[in-house]
Amino acid sequence: MVEGNKKGKQARQYFISIEKAWNSPELIMARAIKSANYQIDNFSKHIKTLEFKIENDKPRVEFAKTVEGTTEKITIGNLAKLTDGKIGRNKLFKLLRDKKVLMKGNIPYQKYIDRGYFEVSERVIKSAEKDIIALTTYVSGKGQVWILGKIEEWLKIEKEKIEAENQIKFETKKEMV
Repeated sequence: MVEGNKKGKQARQYFISIEKAWNSPELIMARAIKSANYQIDNFSKHIKTLEFKIENDKPRVEFAKTVEGTTEKITIGNLAKLTDGKIGRNKLFKLLRDKKVLMKGNIPYQKYIDRGYFEVSERVIKSAEKDIIALTTYVSGKGQVWILGKIEEWLKIEKEKIEAENQIKFETKKEMV
């Protein structure tokens, strides 16, 4: 700003005084305290949200700890019953095949067996013509926790996908009218 006249000098002096006040130690501390209080409030809200989530997740965590540590194995059909009706046995088999967890014949891929999620047992079914080897897939405790977590994730993605498709259909119909 040019001080060529009295008004310019007044304006310059005004801005210099504002800058001095802004940079005074008292105002700097006041701004710092205000910023710190704002951050504390945000962190407090975040902590409360996390504490609420911890309380809500306690039963699941206890279940997961119990199941994960067990040596008992269950069938995939019985695992479907643990989803509280979110998915049935056949849909669970299909979902696991679609997600490349199970192969054709509902046998898990080796990497999931190696991770300890599944066990496959064989039994011989004797018939008049020949003996047939039947394979049955069992889910370990670790696998139950993993699959139940994945089911939540996969179903959420499916739901979002369907909602997005419905939104596109709705917008297309709206444009046609």
